[in-house]
Amino acid sequence: MQQGCTDKDQDRVTSDARRAIVHGLRQCDRCRAATRFLEGLGFKVHFHDLRRDGLDEALLRQWVEEFGLAHLINRRGTTWRRLGEAERAVLAEGGDITILLDQPSLLRRPVIRSGDGCWLGFDATVAAEIEERMAAS
Repeated sequence: MQQGCTDKDQDRVTSDARRAIVHGLRQCDRCRAATRFLEGLGFKVHFHDLRRDGLDEALLRQWVEEFGLAHLINRRGTTWRRLGEAERAVLAEGGDITILLDQPSLLRRPVIRSGDGCWLGFDATVAAEIEERMAAS
């Protein structure tokens, strides 16, 4: 899922087409796979650990606008299963997103940014889109 992506850190990824930011969790297998994949393509990768480094509310709101709240929520993880029904209902209704700021493991990950591209998750489709973009540049 590629879309335009801008925020206060965007200068890190726009100054060089071979730079990328991976937002995620260090222990997440998909985040590690995405990082290895990008490095294998010659990208200089900055890893932003959502738990350790925190998440800016403005950036989270931007992701909600770009991808939609329903796509951002990781409903497969233990953090989601441990949420109370009231918290789940708030998120399902598109309400208070501060729950996501407090518990970044609720976010689907990684969010990958490079140039003006932004992708949510990492799978063969995302990998192909990134490779195609690199071939075109």
